[in-house]
Amino acid sequence: MDAEPFVKCHCTGVRRDQVLAAIRTGCRSVHDLRDATGVCSGCQTCWWDLETLLKEQAKRQDQPTGAFPALVDELPQADAAAPADEVRAKNEKSAQ
Repeated sequence: MDAEPFVKCHCTGVRRDQVLAAIRTGCRSVHDLRDATGVCSGCQTCWWDLETLLKEQAKRQDQPTGAFPALVDELPQADAAAPADEVRAKNEKSAQ
């Protein structure tokens, strides 16, 4: 039985679409995603799900680890061009 795909970080509330936007802006590791969005900064149980998501994005785009263009069908248009700083600010604002 396959694991469920990453939907959101239960500790921080960061959603899949926010993570995908961060990947599109250049995040290449869970550490990068944490710095950009705050995801996986609590209990860290979503670490492996995020690793899997990063690998899936690279594989779907047939690119080596390092550059991950967003999948248009998974990313809301408004978040598609958001730089990591905007994603982080949006997450901080929604957490208040």
